[in-house]
Amino acid sequence: KSFTLSPTIFSAADQKYLADLKKAVDAPNQTNAKGSTDNEYFKGATIVVAIKGEVSIDDPSKGSGGTDPEAKAKEGDILSVGSQIKVGANSEIILLFSNGTITTLGANTQMTVREFLQKGFEESDKKVTDLQEEVSSSSLLIDLQIGDLVVDVKKLKKESNFEITSPVGVAGIRGTSFRLSASADSTKLSVLTGLVAFASPDKPSLMIAAGRGVVTEKGKEPVINALGDAESQSIAQTVA
Repeated sequence: KSFTLSPTIFSAADQKYLADLKKAVDAPNQTNAKGSTDNEYFKGATIVVAIKGEVSIDDPSKGSGGTDPEAKAKEGDILSVGSQIKVGANSEIILLFSNGTITTLGANTQMTVREFLQKGFEESDKKVTDLQEEVSSSSLLIDLQIGDLVVDVKKLKKESNFEITSPVGVAGIRGTSFRLSASADSTKLSVLTGLVAFASPDKPSLMIAAGRGVVTEKGKEPVINALGDAESQSIAQTVA
């Protein structure tokens, strides 16, 4: 399915964000003062695609003038870097990053977009679901404080970087589909496709392949197991 959205559904602040992003998209066609056309990075966009239930966004860029920056999330919202997403009970949110990565956050999850920079890119008629590789090089850092998320990552370009931190480990991603669940003292990584590098404090980095998972708890050695059919099907269904 494809959808055409009227600009009027976006707030004035988000319309400005879109306009600035459009300038970034057009930038590769414009030579800067140094004669370079493809080495400049811009702020990437994090777009709310779908919501089920109650989800709030704590956006630090909207907290000026004595107003409360935390607000109910809406489909079509564009989140600034530093935004914290809080998903309520029996709720869910789907986010699209402008490099093509899609992330689904489950119930009772808190996550922050710490960093997102991306090179400018040209317009394309391709659908996100048809992309095999991210649209341009990017650097994306997500902080998963608690809860779980399922990520579908397009193959990253060589100079790109994508990491998800949790209380007891960091997952480095190249191109894969996986689930990451975090609590204050444990993290569980389940890889459906591809390969994920996972590093916990004071432990060697582990490479977790498709069909495998790792559980890390504070003060204990990581435990690697094969994924069960039910978990594999659950991740695949979320990605689909």
